Amino acid sequence: MPTGYTADIENDISFEDYALSCARAFGACMHQRESPSKEKPKLRTGSDYHANALSEAKKTIAELEAMAGVNDRTNYGKKIIEAEEASNQKSFNKKIVLKNKYDAMLIKVYNWHPPTSEHEQLKNFMIDQIVDTVKYDCDTKYDMDRLTQLSKANPLDKYKEALRYAYKNAEYHETELMKSRDQDQDANRWISVLYNSLGVEYDSE
Repeated sequence: MPTGYTADIENDISFEDYALSCARAFGACMHQRESPSKEKPKLRTGSDYHANALSEAKKTIAELEAMAGVNDRTNYGKKIIEAEEASNQKSFNKKIVLKNKYDAMLIKVYNWHPPTSEHEQLKNFMIDQIVDTVKYDCDTKYDMDRLTQLSKANPLDKYKEALRYAYKNAEYHETELMKSRDQDQDANRWISVLYNSLGVEYDSE
């Protein structure tokens, strides 16, 4: 039975096209995973993700370090705390509403009388599904603990934490940017050498 790579041999595909088709299965062409299978290997143009993220991290660092006064840094920390409190409160409220809905449905299931003994398993299954879901989706302990911690948080510490994170973020994306550029160069070298060995001119279109 022909594979996705050998199917066109029956239609007299050339050796060169067959080789380029098979090359799509290799790591150098992983950037074309979502592309049409007939598309020939293309050189990597590189992703802007890490470059953009690095730029944003550096911008954040500059903005934070420009806050020279204690008051500015404290106010910034207060805004972070307020935003995190709002986020955790929203999560807490959502879980409470969801739990009330599950509890209401659970009461209906408990009050339901299966028509036959063969339906008892269905009732038990329905109960288990709700109980398990509540256990994982409606646990408010994390949100409550987090809100307690935030109520005692020092705004200046939050500022320092944000600055440390920005530096760590910048370091990560700088490393990943260099790594991705090296990988792109290696992949493009592999693809270029392949085209040269086949005597086929690379088509950038």
